[in-house]
Amino acid sequence: MAVSGPNFEKNFSEFDTEPIASASMAQVYKARLKSGENVAVKIIRPGTRQIFEDDLMVFELLGHVMQKQFRETR
Repeated sequence: MAVSGPNFEKNFSEFDTEPIASASMAQVYKARLKSGENVAVKIIRPGTRQIFEDDLMVFELLGHVMQKQFRETR
């Protein structure tokens, strides 16, 4: 992960480049604020929003199909 940007230099004195946790939507990194406080920083993977929105559309479609096919779901 490339660590840079206008807020990076302003806010962090240290930032580990190896994640301490990883999941399908984000990774978590150890960092230290300029104030000296140790923190965990969650960085959402690029494209996650679109994947989430696509998944919601699929669930909505499945809900409509279920309502039409099964009386109990209405």
